Amino acid sequence: AEDASPQRRLEVWEQGAIAAGFFGEVVAYGEVGSTMDVARGLTFDKPVLVLAREQVHGRGRAGRSWSSANGALMMTLAIRLDAQ
Repeated sequence: AEDASPQRRLEVWEQGAIAAGFFGEVVAYGEVGSTMDVARGLTFDKPVLVLAREQVHGRGRAGRSWSSANGALMMTLAIRLDAQ
């Protein structure tokens, strides 16, 4: 039996990233198609960490599907490489 609700786990992950000194923005979702797709749709100047409890259309290398196990943390770190 799990000791925390899925929403509570998501909040803990988000707070943990901030407490660990992550210097960018943290956005958290319960369910997304893909954390990478969410990150691609964002406009940002500093790094963004996209967290999700579940992703339903994740993709791995070579077009393989990437599914999330119950209780897993799915994430994408987006960093702009063309800083001005």
